[in-house]
Parts: sequence; structure tokens; C-alpha cells
Amino acid sequence: MKRTAKKILLFAQDGSGIGHLRRLSRIAEHLQASHTTLLVTGKREAAYMLPPQCEFIHIPSWRSMGHGPHAREETRWRDMSARDAIVFISALCERIHDTFQPECIIADYLPFGMFDELRGLLKRTGARKYLVERGIFDSHDTHRFTASVLDEVRSTYDAVLFASDARISKESGGAFTQSLGTRVKHIGYIMPPAVDRMAVRKAHAVPNGPWIVCSAGGGMKAGQFLAECARAAMAFSDAFFDIVLGPYAAEDAQSFDAAPNCRIRRTQWDLPRMHAASDIAIINGGYNSLLEAVSGGARVIVFPNQQRVGEQVMHAKQLAEFYPISVLADSSGLSAAITQNMRSLESRPTFALDTAGLETLQKEIES
Repeated sequence: MKRTAKKILLFAQDGSGIGHLRRLSRIAEHLQASHTTLLVTGKREAAYMLPPQCEFIHIPSWRSMGHGPHAREETRWRDMSARDAIVFISALCERIHDTFQPECIIADYLPFGMFDELRGLLKRTGARKYLVERGIFDSHDTHRFTASVLDEVRSTYDAVLFASDARISKESGGAFTQSLGTRVKHIGYIMPPAVDRMAVRKAHAVPNGPWIVCSAGGGMKAGQFLAECARAAMAFSDAFFDIVLGPYAAEDAQSFDAAPNCRIRRTQWDLPRMHAASDIAIINGGYNSLLEAVSGGARVIVFPNQQRVGEQVMHAKQLAEFYPISVLADSSGLSAAITQNMRSLESRPTFALDTAGLETLQKEIES
């Protein structure tokens, strides 16, 4: 290992989905080649997202103590008040930090954690601190990132890294760039590794013909979206459908009528590879799913499961100016979108935006 190798501590949000964990897992995998990374998360999915050369620490999740999204009585580990849970998680994170002694800390999206559990640690650490953002901000984000929060971000973090192309990053009212100034840096998209499309198809026993992969990220509030995909499989019998529900889906595979050309699963560890190797990816428009699909040249249909015009729709519509992406307003357009994309499968499009996010982030850390 190089003498300049750094110890890098990454905090993955224990939030509503798995997108933040996925992005930080890719960052950890890339940096581990020349540094020592340690990821801390309340999400069990880290066990299959991270490669064997990376290490992580799983801490109790907020929902296992009855707080935050997806909290359920039947899966509760321990009853703790919100205040006691925050003190407990904060103490665990501080002990991990003090034992590992990182030179660098990377957090994703929420600057101080879901319930501000990282605030005390970030204020006292001597490590350099980086906040990674998608670069697309909707009204929900504007509510979270008030003027006072942005002031605190500026005084706490050494840099705020927008993981997207500068031509795509547009934030509501320009609040980020106005408040953070030179702290903001566009690094490019955090891309998945390239895949061997034919090998992935063979591994999944996909028959000849178009392969359509449908997924809704974590699967929360995606029942209608997934049911429409299952119905589409019945109408397009010449294509093969794989539908992945997601770990947080309320439904199970038996909730849907599956055609002979359709498989339905709750989770799939190599879903990113399936997105890239597919001919058409029908997704909800999450950051990672979009990049996985375009990295392999799949045609993309975005069927958002957000109840309002949020980040999924905003990002997909902006990317559609540079890559063939169909963004649906409702389920009535799904069949027409599949038909249109099936006519264009002879060629696979290329993604022409800045995809050097991992390399640029590494240079930032090593500079």
C-alpha cells in the first residue's frame, strides 16, 4: 500500500431508500484500491453491495428502534425514545471514528445525519470532510436545506461535491451555489462498473429476444408501478420481463399475476448489472438506477412513484435532453413507450455527459 494511503470513513444514510448506500458503496469500492475505507450504515444491504475488499460496520437502524421511515412494530429491536436513540447512535459513531482515526470523512445527502446524530462528531473531528450531493434538488430538499443549515454546512465541510454534470445540476433558487460559493464542486456522475451484457443475460437464463428489466429501487410505494409492469408483460409476449420489487415493497411476488414470460422477485443482488445489460429498463427514475441503465446503453422508461414532481422526474427530464429517456406522466403511456422503444433496439445509445465522478473525487481527496 502506498505511504500516502488515507483512512476514509463513510457514513451512509439510514433513510427511506438504498440509493445513498449504493452511491457510497461505489465510492468506497473505488477508493479502496489505494486507500483504506470503512463504511458505517444502519442498512443491512451493505453486506451485498460492498465487494469483499471493503469493510463496513452495521449499526442499529433508526427503524429498528421505532423511528424514521419503515418503522414497524413486528421488526422492532429495542424500544427507545427519539432522544435516547440519537444519543445512542451518536455515541456509536463517535467511538467508531475515534478507533479508526480517519483522515477523511464522506457523508451523503443529509449533512448531519437523519436526526443530526453526526453533528457533534463533525464539529470536533480533525479529518477533512466531504458532503456528496446528487446535484438535483426538489422542493423537499429546499425544505431541508434552510439558510441556517447551509451556513452550518459551509462552516463544517471542506467541500460539497455535486455528483453530476454541471449542465444537469440545477437547484431550486440556486440556494446551494449562492450560499456555499466555492465550497461547491461538480465532479461528474458516480457510475457503476461496465458489464459484459451477454454474460449477464446468460447468468439469468434470459431467452433470445428483448429483455425488459423493471424495478422501483427500494420498492416503497411502488405497488401500482410494479403491477403495471406485470400487466405489460402479458401484452408483450415476445419480450422477457424481470420485475424486482425491492426490499421495502409492501407487496410480494404472489401479489401479481405473472405471465409465462415474466419473473417477479423481491430482491436481486446484481440488479445494477441487470439494468445495464437489459434492452429496456423500466425504472422509477432514481439516481443510481438511471446511471446503471445508461451505462450499458439500455433504453429507459421512467415511471416515477413519487406523488409530486420531485427529483426523479426532474432529473430524468433533464437527462432526456442528452439520452433517450421516456418519462411517463401516468400508467396510461406505458404500453406506447414500450412499443416505441422496441422499434429502436438495433442500436444502443451512449451517455455523453461527465462520468468521471469517482476519479475526480479521488483526486480531490488526494490533493
